[in-house]
Amino acid sequence: MVSKVLLCCLFACVAAAVVEEYPPQPYSFSYDNTDEFGTRIAQEESADANNARVGSYSYTDAAGMTRTVKYTADATGFHATV
Repeated sequence: MVSKVLLCCLFACVAAAVVEEYPPQPYSFSYDNTDEFGTRIAQEESADANNARVGSYSYTDAAGMTRTVKYTADATGFHATV
């Protein structure tokens, strides 16, 4: 019985642990890669201190057909334009 009480206390302590939250960190990245068949994949994205993101990604197949998506993501959600 005592072991069950101690086990419950342990679970209660773990469940009550404080989770630290850190402020958003601004960043930016990009990449651009073309494979041996001529397929190109590229992406770029940046984020600000408010955790809002702006970016785009694109795909170009070996025949030269390109598809690009530009997007924003913020407190109102993810918004993409093809």
